[in-house]
Amino acid sequence: MPSAQIYLLAGFTALTLCLLNRLIKNYLALHHLHLPGPILAKLTSKWLLVNFARGNQMNAVHALHLKHGPVVQIGPREISFSSGKALKDIYSPMTKCMKSPIYESMGRPGVFGMRDKEQHRERRNRVAHVFAMNVLKELEPAVQAQIANLTRILGECGGRPFDVVKPMRMLALDIMVGEILLGQCFNALGAADPPYYVTVMNYVHPMFSIDREVPWLGAFLRMLPIKKYGEQQMRDSIAKFGRHSPRRNIMTKLIAGDPEKGTLPLPDQNIADEVSNFIYAAVDTTGVVMAYFLYELASNPIWQGRLREELIIAEIREKDFPYQQIQQLQVLHACMYETLRLHPGAGVGLPRITPPGGLQIDNIFVPGNMTVHTPTLTLQRDPSVFPIPDSFNPSRWLTSSNTFVASSEMQAHTFIWGGGEHNCAGQNMATMEIKIMAARVMSEFKVRVESERTHQNMRMRDHFVIAPKGGKGLLVFERVEVMKD
Repeated sequence: MPSAQIYLLAGFTALTLCLLNRLIKNYLALHHLHLPGPILAKLTSKWLLVNFARGNQMNAVHALHLKHGPVVQIGPREISFSSGKALKDIYSPMTKCMKSPIYESMGRPGVFGMRDKEQHRERRNRVAHVFAMNVLKELEPAVQAQIANLTRILGECGGRPFDVVKPMRMLALDIMVGEILLGQCFNALGAADPPYYVTVMNYVHPMFSIDREVPWLGAFLRMLPIKKYGEQQMRDSIAKFGRHSPRRNIMTKLIAGDPEKGTLPLPDQNIADEVSNFIYAAVDTTGVVMAYFLYELASNPIWQGRLREELIIAEIREKDFPYQQIQQLQVLHACMYETLRLHPGAGVGLPRITPPGGLQIDNIFVPGNMTVHTPTLTLQRDPSVFPIPDSFNPSRWLTSSNTFVASSEMQAHTFIWGGGEHNCAGQNMATMEIKIMAARVMSEFKVRVESERTHQNMRMRDHFVIAPKGGKGLLVFERVEVMKD
């Protein structure tokens, strides 16, 4: 045999043995726990990556839990738990688990991606003032104006099918990024095409898992323009309004710090990082949830009617939709929670790493340095806690007198806003936006699903955050006749 062929064969044999050795090590890492799960997932993390790339990780993991129960192995060193006990063990403020290294690739280094607990706590304290309830009150007029613009556009449709998916993202952009974050009007909702950086932003979330498995490609994707947008906006704001602007928005509050508590502002680069992260976090999660809220009401006319009745009794329309009173509406709150239960912003698990010495999670001792999480979609569709879990039924959150109440079991299986010290900092702002939108739209319109195609298009996929599989959702809005004395 020629020497070249011998060298080639030797090289191929060495490569094969190396790969085989790695697969065996992967398989043995958690083999002693005898966990159910696909054999391919126990051999290589590529099983999870392929499902992620297809937008199917959430649904694939959910299917495994339906088949095997509350504990499944989804990677050589990765376990998914779907119990309330595991949720507490993994995410409570006292947990010894840390965020997975994947968070380091999620945008610029900021409060969302920081893994070190002390560093995260210090940063969170430095930015907490911009999410305070008094800030919401200051920003409410801008939110109301943008949602009034939405109802104007719906009225102009004249009963023609209207795709809610793209407009809800643009509404979230106009409110959360334009008005609340930057204090400027984008008019993205009425524009023919979305702003350029929104198109670029579509590639941000798929980047996360790619970065974990293909580092060189992840490094390339992190150069996308969306990462520089926050820095440019901060510079523009300082140039136009200085560092002590009377303008009411989050950007100016970050630049000024918190004089009431004596908290100094973050360095400019840190502010730019936080703004960049806020941009894509606000648009995708809140915008998609609002689209699903309208879709669920269109699909469930009885609940649409009950919500409209509550709005009429409270005279919300006549009072010009004050959020202080909208907050008190129990049916609206239940409808929002049921939408978030069925369509959580992030349906996959938020990955955590067990401490070096290992950790007892729901009666299973997991070795150290393993990835663990609870998938939100599966947790919130536990049939023992939420009977007929795939149905939209806000009454599960209401008493016979229409008072919102969540049992201890329901609370233990709800992971809408995250948990522990890493819960969503912007949840109050997102809630205000969602509720005002629903109150204004349902007060002025009846809404129905355009056709069976809408149900197919609104099936969920995910790239960390959920999105409609078909990319659109056609609904029909018809004006409600205003009763006059």
